[in-house]
Amino acid sequence: MIHQTHYILLALAALFMAACSQEEEPQEVKEPAILKVLVGKDAPSETRATVSSYTTTFSEGDKIGIFAVKEDVYGRYALYMNVPYVLNNNEWKLADPDMKVYFSEKYTYFAYYPYQENFYGIDSDQSDPDEFFSQEIDNWAPLEDQSTLSNYNASDLMVSLGDVNRANASVSFILHHTMGLVEISLSDPQKVQIDDISSFDSSELFFLAEQNMEAPVPVPVPYNNGNTFFYIAKPEQQITFYFNDYQQTVIQYCTPVTNGVANLNFTVHQN
Repeated sequence: MIHQTHYILLALAALFMAACSQEEEPQEVKEPAILKVLVGKDAPSETRATVSSYTTTFSEGDKIGIFAVKEDVYGRYALYMNVPYVLNNNEWKLADPDMKVYFSEKYTYFAYYPYQENFYGIDSDQSDPDEFFSQEIDNWAPLEDQSTLSNYNASDLMVSLGDVNRANASVSFILHHTMGLVEISLSDPQKVQIDDISSFDSSELFFLAEQNMEAPVPVPVPYNNGNTFFYIAKPEQQITFYFNDYQQTVIQYCTPVTNGVANLNFTVHQN
């Protein structure tokens, strides 16, 4: 009996020491994966203009805003709000390198472009990106002067719902347009379309000059990509263009639709 008691005490002591050893050794805590952001071009059916085509492309330094929505017993709420990502060496990276955004397949991710520091708000209960960003879309105002590429891009509000990929802790966004597009072509007096308009300055063609005014009245000024003028406009709202040929000012109206193209043509008599 004495020997049995001795063995039992030794066994208990060994278990106690093992338990203490496990408590003293720090347990490795695995950090959640950092979110990887991928932004694709529009699908072929999408229509939008850049310098050379309808397909949207992004340039170095472009920024998007990211939202991550979590759903639990408390409801749906944004865990990450309007986090800016910047295109850097063909990769979308956090604008703040000291910040971390973690991946979770349980989150719903949304993105929009171009990034805005002052954001109107979101509806976190919505899963459709147009509804999620409805406040921003409703209050969005394209710039009137879009003669430069930077102003043109700054007017082109796009949104997306992310596609989560658990395998590589990434989320992919295919941004779609929320505004309308006006495409303006030029023709000569014989109604033959002019394919090369690179020599025309938008600001010198699209303006409304009135007598006894120190400066022209601000009017829509489109972007010239070399063969066509493009202008991003609020959908379902009539827009008026003032085209100044040397003979007269020609006025045309159009009402673009969401992600659609409205076509206009002006005749040029200038040499």
